[in-house]
Amino acid sequence: MTSKWLFLRWALLISLVLAFNLIIMALGWFMEIGNLDRTFISYTIIIIFWAITAYSGFLTWKVDCLIDDRHLGPIMLGQTLDKIEHQADNIKYAENLSERLGMLGTVCGFLMMLLGAGGFSEIQSTDPKKVMQLIEQLGVGLSTAFLTTLVGAVCGIILGIQHRNLSRAIERKMDEIKK
Repeated sequence: MTSKWLFLRWALLISLVLAFNLIIMALGWFMEIGNLDRTFISYTIIIIFWAITAYSGFLTWKVDCLIDDRHLGPIMLGQTLDKIEHQADNIKYAENLSERLGMLGTVCGFLMMLLGAGGFSEIQSTDPKKVMQLIEQLGVGLSTAFLTTLVGAVCGIILGIQHRNLSRAIERKMDEIKK
């Protein structure tokens, strides 16, 4: 019987994230993201997050199987783990990409605020319709800015945890091989 502690740790993290996502969907907040983020950058970040999370799970399973394999020699095991470590850099890249897309959404949201409703120069304090349009546009831009920042940061943090979990296990096994 082999212990898949590395994969089980990944599965626990993803189970918690999945449970949180199901709660968000049950409350209807997932559909609200489309209303609040007119750029749909948040959905893009979420798609990238789940694709890379599946990839991370695959790599984690591979490493767990290699760690438990007693038939591989230390040279072959070291080469294979080194190759997987390079593949795991894609998780780190996705972490950075999520955070940067979140910041891009922030900039887009602020631009929507500043450029919306014809700009500030056309607003007259006596025209309530124009003021309401400006307030609505400010709200849309602000919600886009905050939501994309939040989604990008949270997805980036969770991807970072996955990457660290995987890379630390590879480092420990590589150190064990070198001794």
